[in-house]
Amino acid sequence: YEFQNLVMEPGLVRVMTEAGVDVSVLADMLDVIWEDVANKGSGTMTFADLVNLVLDMRGKNPATVKDCKEQIRVTKSVIKHHFEELAEELNDKFKRLRQEIQNLDDEYEEEEHE
Repeated sequence: YEFQNLVMEPGLVRVMTEAGVDVSVLADMLDVIWEDVANKGSGTMTFADLVNLVLDMRGKNPATVKDCKEQIRVTKSVIKHHFEELAEELNDKFKRLRQEIQNLDDEYEEEEHE
Protein backbone atom coordinates (compact mmCIF):
# COMPACT_ATOMS: atom_id res chain seq x y z
CA TYR A 1 0.00 0.00 0.00
CA GLU A 2 2.97 2.28 0.52
CA PHE A 3 3.81 2.05 -3.19
CA GLN A 4 0.16 2.62 -4.13
CA ASN A 5 0.08 5.74 -1.98
CA LEU A 6 3.31 6.93 -3.57
CA VAL A 7 2.04 6.37 -7.10
CA MET A 8 -1.17 8.23 -6.31
CA GLU A 9 0.59 11.33 -4.94
CA PRO A 10 -0.91 14.30 -6.81
CA GLY A 11 2.49 15.61 -7.94
CA LEU A 12 3.57 12.24 -9.28
CA VAL A 13 0.19 11.70 -10.94
CA ARG A 14 0.60 15.05 -12.70
CA VAL A 15 4.12 14.19 -13.93
CA MET A 16 3.03 10.74 -15.14
CA THR A 17 -0.03 12.17 -16.87
CA GLU A 18 2.11 14.79 -18.61
CA ALA A 19 4.41 11.96 -19.78
CA GLY A 20 1.37 10.24 -21.33
CA VAL A 21 0.96 7.55 -18.68
CA ASP A 22 -2.54 6.21 -18.13
CA VAL A 23 -2.49 6.47 -14.33
CA SER A 24 -5.79 4.64 -13.86
CA VAL A 25 -4.42 1.62 -15.76
CA LEU A 26 -1.24 1.79 -13.69
CA ALA A 27 -3.33 1.81 -10.50
CA ASP A 28 -5.35 -1.18 -11.74
CA MET A 29 -2.13 -3.06 -12.50
CA LEU A 30 -0.48 -2.57 -9.08
CA ASP A 31 -1.41 -6.06 -7.85
CA VAL A 32 0.10 -7.64 -10.95
CA ILE A 33 3.16 -5.41 -10.72
CA TRP A 34 3.81 -6.47 -7.13
CA GLU A 35 3.22 -10.11 -8.00
CA ASP A 36 5.93 -9.78 -10.66
CA VAL A 37 8.27 -8.03 -8.21
CA ALA A 38 7.72 -10.79 -5.66
CA ASN A 39 8.41 -13.47 -8.28
CA LYS A 40 11.54 -11.69 -9.50
CA GLY A 41 13.57 -13.09 -6.64
CA SER A 42 14.84 -10.04 -4.77
CA GLY A 43 11.33 -8.88 -3.95
CA THR A 44 12.36 -5.28 -4.51
CA MET A 45 11.90 -2.76 -7.28
CA THR A 46 14.74 -0.47 -8.25
CA PHE A 47 14.22 3.12 -9.31
CA ALA A 48 15.19 2.11 -12.85
CA ASP A 49 12.53 -0.64 -12.77
CA LEU A 50 9.96 1.92 -11.63
CA VAL A 51 10.90 4.40 -14.37
CA ASN A 52 10.74 1.68 -17.05
CA LEU A 53 7.41 0.48 -15.72
CA VAL A 54 5.97 3.99 -15.78
CA LEU A 55 7.30 4.67 -19.27
CA ASP A 56 5.86 1.37 -20.51
CA MET A 57 2.44 2.51 -19.24
CA ARG A 58 2.32 5.42 -21.69
CA GLY A 59 -0.84 5.25 -23.75
CA LYS A 60 0.89 5.98 -27.04
CA ASN A 61 3.17 2.94 -26.79
CA PRO A 62 2.07 0.24 -29.25
CA ALA A 63 1.22 -3.12 -27.77
CA THR A 64 3.99 -5.67 -28.17
CA VAL A 65 3.93 -9.45 -28.21
CA LYS A 66 5.32 -9.26 -24.66
CA ASP A 67 2.34 -7.06 -23.66
CA CYS A 68 -0.10 -9.55 -25.19
CA LYS A 69 1.58 -12.45 -23.41
CA GLU A 70 1.44 -10.51 -20.14
CA GLN A 71 -2.26 -9.81 -20.66
CA ILE A 72 -2.91 -13.50 -21.25
CA ARG A 73 -0.94 -14.38 -18.10
CA VAL A 74 -2.89 -11.85 -16.04
CA THR A 75 -6.22 -13.03 -17.46
CA LYS A 76 -5.37 -16.67 -16.69
CA SER A 77 -4.35 -15.69 -13.17
CA VAL A 78 -7.59 -13.80 -12.55
CA ILE A 79 -9.71 -16.62 -13.97
CA LYS A 80 -7.85 -19.21 -11.89
CA HIS A 81 -8.29 -17.12 -8.74
CA HIS A 82 -12.04 -16.70 -9.31
CA PHE A 83 -12.45 -20.35 -10.25
CA GLU A 84 -10.75 -21.40 -7.00
CA GLU A 85 -13.00 -19.06 -5.00
CA LEU A 86 -16.08 -20.42 -6.77
CA ALA A 87 -14.99 -24.03 -6.21
CA GLU A 88 -14.45 -23.35 -2.51
CA GLU A 89 -17.86 -21.67 -2.21
CA LEU A 90 -19.57 -24.56 -4.01
CA ASN A 91 -17.80 -27.12 -1.83
CA ASP A 92 -19.00 -25.27 1.28
CA LYS A 93 -22.56 -25.14 0.00
CA PHE A 94 -22.57 -28.82 -0.96
CA LYS A 95 -21.16 -29.70 2.46
CA ARG A 96 -23.99 -27.77 4.15
CA LEU A 97 -26.54 -29.35 1.82
CA ARG A 98 -25.24 -32.85 2.61
CA GLN A 99 -25.48 -32.04 6.33
CA GLU A 100 -29.04 -30.79 5.96
CA ILE A 101 -30.01 -33.93 4.05
CA GLN A 102 -28.37 -36.09 6.72
CA ASN A 103 -30.25 -34.20 9.44
CA LEU A 104 -33.55 -34.69 7.61
CA ASP A 105 -32.78 -38.38 7.15
CA ASP A 106 -31.96 -38.71 10.87
CA GLU A 107 -35.22 -36.95 11.82
CA TYR A 108 -37.20 -39.21 9.49
CA GLU A 109 -35.66 -42.36 10.97
CA GLU A 110 -36.38 -41.11 14.52
CA GLU A 111 -40.02 -40.52 13.60
CA GLU A 112 -40.28 -44.02 12.10
CA HIS A 113 -39.00 -45.63 15.30
CA GLU A 114 -41.52 -43.84 17.50
